Amino acid sequence: MKKIFLLGLVSLFSFAQATEVSTSVAVTTDYVWRGQTQGTHDAAVQGTLEASMHNFTLGAWASSLGGGTGGTEVDLYLNYKHEFNNDIALTIGATDYTYTRNPGINTMEYSIGLDVMGYGLYIGYIDEYFGADSSSMYYNLSKSFTLSEEKNLGLSLALGYTSHDDEAKIGSKSYMDYKVAITRSVGQMDYEFFYTNTNRKTISGSTETEAKDSSTGVMLTFNM
Repeated sequence: MKKIFLLGLVSLFSFAQATEVSTSVAVTTDYVWRGQTQGTHDAAVQGTLEASMHNFTLGAWASSLGGGTGGTEVDLYLNYKHEFNNDIALTIGATDYTYTRNPGINTMEYSIGLDVMGYGLYIGYIDEYFGADSSSMYYNLSKSFTLSEEKNLGLSLALGYTSHDDEAKIGSKSYMDYKVAITRSVGQMDYEFFYTNTNRKTISGSTETEAKDSSTGVMLTFNM
């Protein structure tokens, strides 16, 4: 399945001349994914390349990884979006998470998203959770608010829940995560000041330990 997915990405990229292409580069004080820091709260450099054609979006996203692991995460994704009207849209997608220094945890996720009048619902399914012999589901509800149109200032809220089929094999209890962010756009620059946290507990044998996932940070994105 992954080979077919990657071949599809390569084939679609061959039509780049007929697509709308966008790129961005970002710097963040902490790369956080679903409430979990991906580098023991280290800074990261990230980049995105997207090509859109009709209702399809093909993209590649990459980030440096810290925490002594090093290497790079590269995510390839393909989405199909259907807009029913100005207030309702449905997105179906697949993402291939790959890690240059640890290919054993490469993971494929299939997702569906629904946007209704500014509210976003995301549901993702992973069959083998980053090398563990267990499936996992992710649910996320988000909403953005405009604080000042004149200053392009906004507020973003998100609440997520990760449900693991076999918590012992994954080494983590199912958990909730949340994010609060103040956003601002100035020209081609996007600024985000965020706080994230979880109620996650790690599992080692019969011992459960509260994870230290709390993170306060800043992300700067330059859109090209």
